[in-house]
Amino acid sequence: MSTKFQSLIAAGIEIPGARSKKLSKNYRNSKEILSAAHTILINNLTEELLDSEDFEVLDPEYSDFFGPVPLILDAPSLEKELAYAIAFAKSEINEEDKWKVCIAICGYSLHELNVFGKENKFVVLDGETSLSDSQIFVSDLEQSKGFEFDIMIVVNASMASIPNPVLPAKEHFREMSQFYVALTRAKSQLIVSFNGEASNILDGTDEVFAKDSWSKYCPDLEIKDVNKPKKIGDLMSDSYDREELVLMSGAQFLYSDYAIGLSSRLISNIRDLIPGKALSRQGYKVKWKNIGSAYDSVENSARSRLAFGREVVKEFRSMCTELNIPECVRKVGKEKKD
Repeated sequence: MSTKFQSLIAAGIEIPGARSKKLSKNYRNSKEILSAAHTILINNLTEELLDSEDFEVLDPEYSDFFGPVPLILDAPSLEKELAYAIAFAKSEINEEDKWKVCIAICGYSLHELNVFGKENKFVVLDGETSLSDSQIFVSDLEQSKGFEFDIMIVVNASMASIPNPVLPAKEHFREMSQFYVALTRAKSQLIVSFNGEASNILDGTDEVFAKDSWSKYCPDLEIKDVNKPKKIGDLMSDSYDREELVLMSGAQFLYSDYAIGLSSRLISNIRDLIPGKALSRQGYKVKWKNIGSAYDSVENSARSRLAFGREVVKEFRSMCTELNIPECVRKVGKEKKD
């Protein structure tokens, strides 16, 4: 049984309209959680968010149950945020042994969090994870979509991390939609955490969040030191020149340190779709000679993106951005890639 949302139509299951009903009322979140998430959403609405095909803004229809007031907690560093979040999750599970907790970390990619998860023995949501795999999960904002957790802890909601200061302002709506969705994964308790200066996404939330510090809210927790996730630049090997990267076949790439932490589905696609020899169908590439030519195609061709798959192509493009593939492609030049 899948624990993540699946489309009945996509699975080949058709339900006649006369025999089906749409549940429009919210049955997942407490009133307090949905009120807090909705306030953040409304405070940050943009034209791009309203026009997004992947995101629908609905008036909140509150559930019939109540829960704790959502919290915004601060800590002196991301390392301390994570230490407190992990200790808090474990303490809550000791009291409610069937509960599930997700710690979503802003500002990090799935690739980076996979490495963090392996180093610290955490189960990371990666599109193939089942809720039966663990009780405590780590996730980026996007991968939490489709799941439900008794407690949702969103950490690193800091000005330096979200919205991503490197991205153009018109792209911030994607992070905002992911942030909102992550908040609404919580069924019973929601905690948002930051270090340094809080993200402006959290402005105007005094009426729907209680605010404190981790050390004052959880003074009795025994916390253990934990290192923050490593950014992609810290993970990459120095043995390859960046411009050589775009000329690698899938197999060459996967034997390099650049592939550390990639999801199994992305690894499989890189191996199968970038074999070192290009293949076209009806004038569109569906297999590629190297990483650079694959990036070029998925950026410019919807049909090429379909070869990767809708979800996996997001991972591939995100990976390429982190590795500075776009700039390397421009430097190497189209004649070398093809």
